[in-house]
Amino acid sequence: MKKLLITLAALVLVCTGAAAQGNLLKGLGQKALNKVENAAQKKVDKKVDQTVDKAVDKAMESIFGKKPETPQQQEPVTATAYDEEPSYTFAGGLMYEDRDIDNFAEAKEEATVPIYTYQDLVKYRPEWPKAADLANRAAFEKYAEKVQDYSLSAAALLTANMSMKAMMALGQDNTVDKTVQSPKAQAIADELNKIMEERNGKVQTQSRSMADGLRAALAGKSVPNANSISGAMQSLRDQIVADWPKSAECKKVNSIEESGKAKAVRVKEESAVIDTWNKAQLEKWVAALQQWEKDNCAYVSRVVELDAQLEALPEKEKKSAEYKIAKNHANGLQTMLIQWAMVPSEIFKCPYVEYPHLEEDY
Repeated sequence: MKKLLITLAALVLVCTGAAAQGNLLKGLGQKALNKVENAAQKKVDKKVDQTVDKAVDKAMESIFGKKPETPQQQEPVTATAYDEEPSYTFAGGLMYEDRDIDNFAEAKEEATVPIYTYQDLVKYRPEWPKAADLANRAAFEKYAEKVQDYSLSAAALLTANMSMKAMMALGQDNTVDKTVQSPKAQAIADELNKIMEERNGKVQTQSRSMADGLRAALAGKSVPNANSISGAMQSLRDQIVADWPKSAECKKVNSIEESGKAKAVRVKEESAVIDTWNKAQLEKWVAALQQWEKDNCAYVSRVVELDAQLEALPEKEKKSAEYKIAKNHANGLQTMLIQWAMVPSEIFKCPYVEYPHLEEDY
């Protein structure tokens, strides 16, 4: 999956001009430097104030004597849901917030799904999980294997065999026949260009949101980037993590653990309760991902359709400048298609409650 992250990071950088990247990083770097300098100056000022205050207090004590201690008022303690069922109970400790597909499927070294075109990307993408795929850990791992294999193939084969190779060919291709014209390719190029313009507008919005998030981080605040898939899911992630310690299932697991039954019996009963909880959370998580995909990947099917129309043109028209431009536009939209292809792998980032260990010593 590290290779996938590197690939996707590279694709994101392709969408942003080098000058814009440089200016963004330079601006953030200067703000970071200013922040550090200001923080250091405040620390020095605070230290000086504390030293002066101590000296003044000591001088006043020598003249008037030590003043009596004033009891500090404590903030009233308000009971919360966590006080009733803290997360550090036996069941609470089974919640794992940071999950990824690698926790459910072993990463493969080689891609095996034959993805070479946009059409293949759509053809082989796994369907959204059914209830049976979310029913228990074993079923979920089986589904994860399919998604893992597809994701590796989508990133490796699509990038290597279709995009990079095609983009290099476009840059070095001297086979354009100036005597050939293709009105059909020109119409496709125009439509793809409109999609690219709207897509670039979204990318710029995401870049600004990312910059705002970085500035907030420098100020010690946390502001999720709602335009990114991880930022959009953060609220639901936090809710699931917070809900588990207060849930009836969590209390039930704790009750079973304290029942005095044999360890094997307890683990079996507790695992069944946990399956019920995980399935309900995964269904909510999948529904949220489907909505995110709908909002952010609306043009995928149309780009795939237009690319198929390009490939269906007569070989003679594929030598036209219009075809080369249209194909370049189609390849330029690869980031959106890769993003769409990777959405199923986000299913496995849902916070997940693990089964208890069968061994007595855990």
